[in-house]
Amino acid sequence: MSQEILNHLLAFLFISHLKFRNDVVKNIFKENEVL
Repeated sequence: MSQEILNHLLAFLFISHLKFRNDVVKNIFKENEVL
């Protein structure tokens, strides 16, 4: 694998990870509001 492809994969995984964490945090806040 070339370094450029690895960099794109890492960037994609990093962005996906941030979006996932953001969704999890939002869901936790929603559940807390219900309680």
